[in-house]
Amino acid sequence: MKKLFILVSLFCLVFTAQAAEQYYSLGLEEWSLPRSAEAVTQFPAVRSAVQALEQSPGSQLQLRYPGGEEGSLWAQELSDWLVSLGIEPDAISIVPGSPFNDQLEMVLVGAGGTE
Repeated sequence: MKKLFILVSLFCLVFTAQAAEQYYSLGLEEWSLPRSAEAVTQFPAVRSAVQALEQSPGSQLQLRYPGGEEGSLWAQELSDWLVSLGIEPDAISIVPGSPFNDQLEMVLVGAGGTE
């Protein structure tokens, strides 16, 4: 019985941590369109991620890019756009880890960027 309680408790902790994260995906096809400040703010995933970030003081937006140099450049360019549009640089982190080659994930994580 004690083992079951521990297992259920661990499951609840993991589920709670994952539930606290909010995911937004930006597809390569969408990103391949010509970009301007107006265009970037019109991407539904970007708009939703920025709104969620603004409503969650102390949170951080992780840009999880597909591996490789191309993914890294994609994430850096998006980060640069977000900063130029008024997002604090400290509120953005760039990390590898998108499970899809054609998607960049924007993940809102808890205060200070901790998961």
